[in-house]
Amino acid sequence: MADGPTSSDKIITQPDPATKTSWTIMLYIAADGLLANFAVESLKQLSRSASSAPGKDDQASVVVAAQFSIDAPGGQSIRRYIFNESTGGNLGNGIQDPLNARATCPSSRH
Repeated sequence: MADGPTSSDKIITQPDPATKTSWTIMLYIAADGLLANFAVESLKQLSRSASSAPGKDDQASVVVAAQFSIDAPGGQSIRRYIFNESTGGNLGNGIQDPLNARATCPSSRH
């Protein structure tokens, strides 16, 4: 039996537990009628997930950026949200300035 690793031994490296990874999840939700209720519930779940306190073994910091268009006729103001650890799971805490689709849509310029 030889001392030390042999050619058949595999060296497995583990990530440094002190290293924290940052993730940004971006999504766009468009819904109308009955589906709008499900979209709002999805936003609430995303907000709670992104703002929950990390566990001792968590190695990721998550930020969720969402645009939410409800009953989307062209040229409306589109709600935008950013959820992270500081928003506390409340949709209202994640509200950002809305996107004015009328101002950014080339077909609406005359």
